[in-house]
Amino acid sequence: MSERIDLPYSGKLKAYTNVRGFVSNRADFLMKQWKVHGDYYRFQLGFFDVFVVTDPEMIQEVLRDSKRFVRSKAVKFLKFVLGNGLVVADGELHRRQRRLMQPAFQPANIGAYATKMAELAEDTSAAWSESSEIEIGEEMRTLTLRVAAQTLFTTESAEMTRTIVDAIDTVLPFINRIAEPTGALQMLLPSPSNRRFKKARKDLDALIYGMIEEHRASGEDRGDLLSRLIAAQDVEGDGGGMSDEQIRDEVLTMLIAGHETTAVALSWTWYLLAKHPEVAATLHAELDRVLGGRTPSLEDVPALPYTRMVLDEVMRLYPPAYLLDRVTTEPWDNGKFTVPKGSYIFMSPYLMQRHPKYWEDPEAFRPERWEAEEASSRPKFAFFPFGGGPRICIGEHFARLEMVLVLATLAQRHALSLVSDAEVGIDPMVTLRPKGEIRMRLEARTPAAEAQPVG
Repeated sequence: MSERIDLPYSGKLKAYTNVRGFVSNRADFLMKQWKVHGDYYRFQLGFFDVFVVTDPEMIQEVLRDSKRFVRSKAVKFLKFVLGNGLVVADGELHRRQRRLMQPAFQPANIGAYATKMAELAEDTSAAWSESSEIEIGEEMRTLTLRVAAQTLFTTESAEMTRTIVDAIDTVLPFINRIAEPTGALQMLLPSPSNRRFKKARKDLDALIYGMIEEHRASGEDRGDLLSRLIAAQDVEGDGGGMSDEQIRDEVLTMLIAGHETTAVALSWTWYLLAKHPEVAATLHAELDRVLGGRTPSLEDVPALPYTRMVLDEVMRLYPPAYLLDRVTTEPWDNGKFTVPKGSYIFMSPYLMQRHPKYWEDPEAFRPERWEAEEASSRPKFAFFPFGGGPRICIGEHFARLEMVLVLATLAQRHALSLVSDAEVGIDPMVTLRPKGEIRMRLEARTPAAEAQPVG
């Protein structure tokens, strides 16, 4: 039997101070508390009682049991933005939507988008050849949004991309505010930011409903995600499909959540490669050996293990989804302490993936730690950038494929260096974005002339 512990507790007298620290920088606040209190601690966040756990077995239990541990009200406020999309939906609606959408995200179907992903990365590479300096966050957001738009809708234009970029840049800060303890109040205020949000949501609705109408009118399967959502039938349930409103909710969720998380991970990738030229050199050597200057394909992905290790190491240090929460529907005795019914449980990949018990030299950027023998020795939930359990990110395979193809395409033809030596901090909003701009210099590189055959 586990040894019982008395949890460190930052109680009601510090509730306001905790709110200020948490709202200012969620990830930094949790990290500081963790370093003081250890793997398990409790604090008052406004009116909410929060338990933080940094233990792989406990995290696994919480994420896999969607009946005893449910989504928090903070997540449910996202309904004002995302409707009943998969990120927000609960209970039977979530199970039904998962059944309907899962086939579209099977690896076999995701592979069909690989060519488009690489083509769009080649477009970015060509544009970089005309530039000497870029802001990498903006570049990655634009590229991943183009990938999202073309795989969702088949068609994509500069005007469509700009409409979506402008709208999402308005929507994301709003999502961040409504996730705060005072989020419900902020939504009611007739503020300029709320008015901007309503216009942005209206613009996105018009674009998405227009694409749904166009697809339904044509009646053809265009091979894109929207066609698959329209055609999806719940053969294991009621036999029906999705309404236009439900499709809109899922498309909007994929546009916002899908492209943002991938863009953040890729932005941190370029930053860390620039800070670690020895890693960049090993990456370039693999790309030259396997690709030899040609555009990567789906078949090349298994032959790029170091590229995949680089991306896993980036997501270990800077997981885009850096904080997950659940609320207990009944008391939870985990063997060490009891969590009362109605309490919040915080689980942070940002903390867990820097835990010295599971990661040697945890602050170091070392892709080699992902070699098979070392990786297999760690508990499953020592690394969970895509969540886990029945709510694990449905787009994980899509995101991983996109990141490998984008990085392989761009890195074999370009070497990037930082304009400034200043350390880049974190800006934990909806995702773990870099704080401020990351300006980078571009230098063309010539890949090796010949590649080894794949396989």
